[in-house]
Amino acid sequence: VLLFGGILQDLHRAEEELKKDLTFQSIELEDCTVTKKKEWLELTEQLYKAYNCSGETILIQEQEGKIVIAGYFKKVATAHQKLSDFVDNHTYIQRNIKTKSAAVVMYIQQEKSPKWNNLSGQGVKIHFGILRSRKVISLEGPRVAVLKGVELFHNILSSLHAISIAIDKPGAKSFFKEREELYINGARQRFNCLIRIQEGTEEVEETGEGNSYGEEQQSCYKVKLGNGILVVLQKADLTKCSADVVVNASNGDLMHIGGLASRLLEAAGPELQKECKDQVRQHGSLEPGCATITNAWKLPCKQVIHAVGPRWQSAEKENCIKLLKKSVRESLKLANRYQHRSIAIPAISSGIFGFPLKECTHSIVTAIKESLEDFSEDSCLKQIYLMDIRDDTIKAFSETLNEVFGPSLSTTYPFPKAKHSVAKIQPEPETLMTAEGLKIVLLKKGIEEAVTDVIVNSVARDLQLNKGPLSKALLAKAGAELQVELTQEGQGKDIKEGCVLRTSGYDLSCLHVLHAVLPAWNQRKKSESKDLGSIIEECLKVTEQLCLSSITFPAIGTGNLGYPKQYVAKLFFDEVFKFSQAENPKSLKEVHFVLHSSDATTTQAFMDELNSRLSVSQTSSSVPKASSENFQQGSQAFFEPSSTLKYGILKMQIGPVELQLEEGDITKQKTDAIVNITNQTFNLRNGVSKAIMQGAGPQVVKECGDLASQPHNNLICTQGGNLPCKNIIHLVHGDDINSQVSQTLTECEQRQFTSVVFPAIGTGAAKRDPVRAADSMIDAVVD
Repeated sequence: VLLFGGILQDLHRAEEELKKDLTFQSIELEDCTVTKKKEWLELTEQLYKAYNCSGETILIQEQEGKIVIAGYFKKVATAHQKLSDFVDNHTYIQRNIKTKSAAVVMYIQQEKSPKWNNLSGQGVKIHFGILRSRKVISLEGPRVAVLKGVELFHNILSSLHAISIAIDKPGAKSFFKEREELYINGARQRFNCLIRIQEGTEEVEETGEGNSYGEEQQSCYKVKLGNGILVVLQKADLTKCSADVVVNASNGDLMHIGGLASRLLEAAGPELQKECKDQVRQHGSLEPGCATITNAWKLPCKQVIHAVGPRWQSAEKENCIKLLKKSVRESLKLANRYQHRSIAIPAISSGIFGFPLKECTHSIVTAIKESLEDFSEDSCLKQIYLMDIRDDTIKAFSETLNEVFGPSLSTTYPFPKAKHSVAKIQPEPETLMTAEGLKIVLLKKGIEEAVTDVIVNSVARDLQLNKGPLSKALLAKAGAELQVELTQEGQGKDIKEGCVLRTSGYDLSCLHVLHAVLPAWNQRKKSESKDLGSIIEECLKVTEQLCLSSITFPAIGTGNLGYPKQYVAKLFFDEVFKFSQAENPKSLKEVHFVLHSSDATTTQAFMDELNSRLSVSQTSSSVPKASSENFQQGSQAFFEPSSTLKYGILKMQIGPVELQLEEGDITKQKTDAIVNITNQTFNLRNGVSKAIMQGAGPQVVKECGDLASQPHNNLICTQGGNLPCKNIIHLVHGDDINSQVSQTLTECEQRQFTSVVFPAIGTGAAKRDPVRAADSMIDAVVD
């Protein structure tokens, strides 16, 4: 407000009157569609008529994510109350409630229905278990009713108790499966409780409470643009994405028969394909560059946009780029038109349509930038996720995002360096997992070599990094900027023991360094004996608050400060377990303890503490998941024959992957693929390869000849021919068994194969030691 007057004193008086009589209040919006409703327009019109006919007027404006009411005090207060009530009653929200296990969700659904049934009458939809996790109860509906429902379910959960019992014996699962109904019914009738066998994939399911997918996955890049729209790059599975709408890379006929489209259809159910067929029947096929929208069916998102990208033709490069950018723009327009707040976009056309990654990612990112420049400030779309599960695609997207939007506005995460195919296989790190899924990893290396989002450092009160081995090592790797920022961070602050300061990581492979000030062991007071524990807790909390996924702790305090090594080791584990149980972190997934190889006694102290907890976990009813063995130290210890399997089969579980050893004929296997070890021309006619090619038939022989004349990187994939398998992966024999198995598994993953059979590579004509060959193959699967 600009005031004009002839006397300065009068202007000051007028200013005071304005400040005394005028005010403003705001209402945060979770659902921007509220202000688009007819009832909202009617309410604001009524308020304008009621108040603006007098001298005490009000003004109602929608800004980014909020409503602002300005005007005279009393009128603003009354209007604010009425508008707030409307927003609360009409905002449509979704909340996820995390439970300990899928059994808890099933018990609440089956046994506690009288307590939650009336929520449906209040417009709340309840989903017991969602696609992303069976451990989650999801509520969606009007804000007031959903929040009451969340409180209700939390009260129900607080009255229940659940434990997990791990039985690590061969045949145990099959034994209980055969008697499942007997045990379940008996437990329900006698004790009013539920017993359930945990499925193999449950322990790696992602869960979380908010409705923002980005809060639950590790982001590789983030940038917030001037209009408030957030662009995020994530390595994640689009079929599990809970953004409001996801983009499917489709063909013009909307037939979802390969690549990402096939996986989305599998997750959504056949209803998605039926709806797409109906659209094509009514409106015809889509041209490249066009997009349409359908329901999501069983997917966790609200709707699916089917974008038709172009097939790559190098002779028509400019036109291909133009059509790809058009498909992205059309997708964003559809998302905004249907009032979606978030959208997830894959690397359209980069798969079977053959678009080169660099051109593909650059076209998509520039199309997003150009589209957002045309968006108005009141547009509903606020979050754009670029998403893929492949490292090379994520890397290409990251480079393009830095180029187009610039690194200064973004937060980038370091990419792990790819292992060379013939590099020496390192021993498995020692690991332990908390009941809530927080992974603890012990590593022997220098702190400056750590590759996590956060690294913790110990520093003196003067904040000088040229003192002490930890600080020196970090300073040498990060560069002088680390000291400059730390000094600036400490200016004007009372630096004392227990203080934690945060800086950037600079040339370290991390985003942030947390610098902790510790007292010496012999100088701490009794009341300060928990200083180190408090520092560990604060560092963990800061990492979680920053929505980061990993942190590295060195054994701070065990050097010049004189802390007992056993005390520090126990305290570190205690604090991580306590934090995990109390906070149930959603972002933080891994805590690394880095121990220098020259400090044998500290390393031994941490190993002793880890082993003691592993031994306890193996006898506890609530068993933390653990994996601390090195497969190179005798892989056969991990295999035990199962009494429920036929003779000659050995089986083990490696994460979500089941590994079987079986004596038999590879040509009889009914799997997605079998592996044929062959020569450079893919026409070997000896041993196992001869049996495979004879069984497959002349059609496969011809297909091998055709593919052999094309670039192949020592691997081709053909149909199974006359064999019962669906495909045959033909692999040129080499000296490095580990890299051959890894290359084959990567090919299977890219082709979405769910099962593959290997022969005993190297044990035939190559005459390799069977034990070493087996170890190399198992190591590759573990890696």
